[in-house]
Amino acid sequence: MKKIQQVSIKGLLYKEDKILFLRTTEAKKWELPGGRMDFGENVEQTFKREIKEELGFENVKIGNLLNTWSFTSVREKINYHFIVFDFEIYTKESKIRLSDEHIEYKWVGIDDFEKMDMRDGHKETLRKYFRR
Repeated sequence: MKKIQQVSIKGLLYKEDKILFLRTTEAKKWELPGGRMDFGENVEQTFKREIKEELGFENVKIGNLLNTWSFTSVREKINYHFIVFDFEIYTKESKIRLSDEHIEYKWVGIDDFEKMDMRDGHKETLRKYFRR
């Protein structure tokens, strides 16, 4: 089986006591905005590209690295190993234009994310962020 390792850069956007989550079209899981790093990109380039693609935001500032984690997934006879870096992100923009990668978005309170269908790594990041 072919093995591929990917780096994913995700952002925790926290506004008015809520966190922005996107629901994936394919797996129907909730995740933080962001995505895979293209060959030769740095973190800032990845964020600018991914946030513009997924949310339509032009201006995003990257904050601190919050957590790193990984998971594996098998799709179409390929074994993927994703290494995820979760950062704080900031923006003054508010009008969200979803891409076809996601079916919906939701602003979630800090007491509600534990019940959502998402990868454990995202929950770990949020627990660290809110020091739970």
